[in-house]
Amino acid sequence: MEARAVCEILKYVIIHWKKEAAELSRKALLEGELLVSIEESTPKHRADPSHYVTTIAFAGSACGDLVPKQFLKGIQSLLSGFSGKLTWPSEEAHCAQDLAGLASFQIKIEVDEKPPTLMADCLVIKQFLHRTSIVHPKVRFHFGGEVNGILFKETFGVEKEPVVKLLNGIGLLTSQHHYMRPGFLGAQQVCSRIHPVLGHPVLLSIPDEEANMGLLGQLTLTPAAALCPCHKLHPDQTSRISAAFVFLYGPSGLPLIFPNQEHPLTVFKDNSYLFDWKKYHLRAAPNSNISLEDDLVLPDVSYWIESHERSWPQDSDQQILLLFLMVDFQGGFPAQLTEAWGLQSLLLTHLNSILLENQSLVQGAVQTAVDQALEQHHRRVKAQQKLQASIPVAVSSILSVVAGSTRSSFRALCLQTLQGPFKSGHSVILHIWSIRQSIPRSSGGDCMKPSR
Repeated sequence: MEARAVCEILKYVIIHWKKEAAELSRKALLEGELLVSIEESTPKHRADPSHYVTTIAFAGSACGDLVPKQFLKGIQSLLSGFSGKLTWPSEEAHCAQDLAGLASFQIKIEVDEKPPTLMADCLVIKQFLHRTSIVHPKVRFHFGGEVNGILFKETFGVEKEPVVKLLNGIGLLTSQHHYMRPGFLGAQQVCSRIHPVLGHPVLLSIPDEEANMGLLGQLTLTPAAALCPCHKLHPDQTSRISAAFVFLYGPSGLPLIFPNQEHPLTVFKDNSYLFDWKKYHLRAAPNSNISLEDDLVLPDVSYWIESHERSWPQDSDQQILLLFLMVDFQGGFPAQLTEAWGLQSLLLTHLNSILLENQSLVQGAVQTAVDQALEQHHRRVKAQQKLQASIPVAVSSILSVVAGSTRSSFRALCLQTLQGPFKSGHSVILHIWSIRQSIPRSSGGDCMKPSR
């Protein structure tokens, strides 16, 4: 419950920032800093569970108009079932040094939990902050503290990271280390960024049943797709798509699904809902092997990908297809903060039915973005297929020329010359070498001319 309460408060803060920023410009990226600090405060005579105090401090350009008492009252109404203690220390309280120099506010949460439970909560909060920082690149998120004697500190939203602006004040961090481990990239030097292709927004119709439950207005879904890592620096390098990650964001650029939450969207269990895998000569299977302890930003949906082509070279690099789905209300923000916060939960409750109702629209928008993202990959695959198809012809031609010669120096020169054009074709070189070794040497030495 600790993690859920912290994440709900963070959502409320960001919704407030977005609401204030939207009154000036819907296209501007959020700017500010946010700190989550967890410390043990257990009296020595007390046994388990331990007493922990979580401080949430935030500062930004949109904090100036915030009325602390009203803000706290709104949060308390959202966490009515929370068993911990929620306090606002004082309007004049200063935040930690991370937020020095900015007008800031604090909220404290006191809760009794066992250390293992709180450690699991910390992983959830960390992942939530990482997910949020991906689309709010100008907000710095600090997370740290001490649990069970273990110190930890993380900062998301490092300055001067490359960013691509998407829409409605949402950006996207493009450094590939957020999505893929360095060791996954192979020996080749690759581009350090992803290059997302932004698809066209599609208007989603809301079924009458969901509209009657209070989900009113117009919903839009905007996809963005990219391959990670980028192979523009090595267009001739063989590669294969080994996985697909889907990231789902709701209004205000907030993750719709909590990291440890059982996935409520059964629509994604259908491997073909978003992607026409046959079009790309691929097949997919759900991947549930996702760990909160991973330092990468975790997707909401993950698929293992295999190619129908089984003749991929063993030295092929692996790439991941990234798909970002942004769901938003076209009409802007409701008048009340609590109403805007409530729409997040209401949207998630009914999103499965909405996606099923609009399957053809969603798949069409996703396919357009994915097609553009995979365009270079397709060209490279076709070139590799042509090369693979030409190898038997090349080997046959080389065999006829080399076999017709009894001059050993000529055969050696052939092998040396071919090592340039077929650097990546190791099997060709080995085959030619075996041919060379199998041809009997002439007893007359090198006096005979090679056949033409």
